[in-house]
Amino acid sequence: MNTEYSIDQLYRKLEITAFLVGEIENEVVAFANLHRTKKENDLSAIYVHPEFQSKGLGRALLKEIINKLQSGDELVVYLEKGNHQAESFYRKQGFLHIEEFSESLFEHTFNTVKMSVNI
Repeated sequence: MNTEYSIDQLYRKLEITAFLVGEIENEVVAFANLHRTKKENDLSAIYVHPEFQSKGLGRALLKEIINKLQSGDELVVYLEKGNHQAESFYRKQGFLHIEEFSESLFEHTFNTVKMSVNI
């Protein structure tokens, strides 16, 4: 059996990631994804469907993500520069601007903002 698909490997992957969903009336309308490495705790995404924004779902998902971390841990998020709505959300949650950088992927340049908060 391929070790990449073993039960042990599954448990190792579950230890480094968390995927949470937000539901309203049994419909998934939001999600959050945390990926942990030895280097950092990366909040890969929080997404709330536009019809359900400003109802506390993003804050609730972030709170659950934070509950998965230990006191003293740092949580980081990478945003596309100019995503003012996301930057505002994270600032309200205590995240601070750490740095900006550019990356190229498939001949497209992404300008990225890194923000973080200490738990």
